[in-house]
Amino acid sequence: MSPSTNVVTPIPTVTQVPESATNPIYAANRASIDLAYPGDRFGCWLQLIVQIDDQTAQPNSNRFMMRNVLVGPQEYAITGSISCAVAGVCAATGSGIIDVVNNQSYLVSWLNTAVGRCQVTLQQWP
Repeated sequence: MSPSTNVVTPIPTVTQVPESATNPIYAANRASIDLAYPGDRFGCWLQLIVQIDDQTAQPNSNRFMMRNVLVGPQEYAITGSISCAVAGVCAATGSGIIDVVNNQSYLVSWLNTAVGRCQVTLQQWP
């Protein structure tokens, strides 16, 4: 009888491709969207932080392109402040769900709800 021989078969390694804009599978599920604030009659300035899915942005103009947002229905959360020369300042918050579509515009709107408080929403536009 011959001694038994243990044969070790190497386990193949799997190389994971990082999820980035260069990965076509990842990019197909992501979108660039336009956050649009048409302004108001009080000349207010919005200092907001917008989070949609796993992306966060701080828009610095009335039209702001937010990139790499997961497509489909996504929850959003908005925090920050709104400053108006005539009307004063309010703490701004908002949340909801939008259907993210590539190259779609979303209107940023707000409403003063109490002294020093404002509600901000996003909605598909037009």
